[in-house]
Amino acid sequence: MPHLSFTLFEKTTRDNRMFPFYLYTLKAVTNTTIVYPHWHEELEILCCLCDGSCEINGVPTEFVTGDFMFVNKEVIHQIKATCDGIVYALIFNYSSLCFKKEDSFQRNVLNPLQTGHL
Repeated sequence: MPHLSFTLFEKTTRDNRMFPFYLYTLKAVTNTTIVYPHWHEELEILCCLCDGSCEINGVPTEFVTGDFMFVNKEVIHQIKATCDGIVYALIFNYSSLCFKKEDSFQRNVLNPLQTGHL
């Protein structure tokens, strides 16, 4: 895993006290970088309505219209478009998925994700 430089830390403040999810609508323009390299402490789910690639920790993965991509917390990532369109980025904290009483999903999926073991 690459060293997490604080120069790439996303400094955006998200006021999600009332609703624990934040949605970005990212306009994609052919052959441009939509989102420059950064990282944050939240999870991110991308809904891709264009073609392009998402580079995660230096590894590019191509996507096509209709794909979803998952970006774990504390990983450097960027998004590039190869055609015009939209990418929706849903960002949220692990805590919004956890229940007061731990269940098997939280124990077997969420906890390993949160600690970087899945």
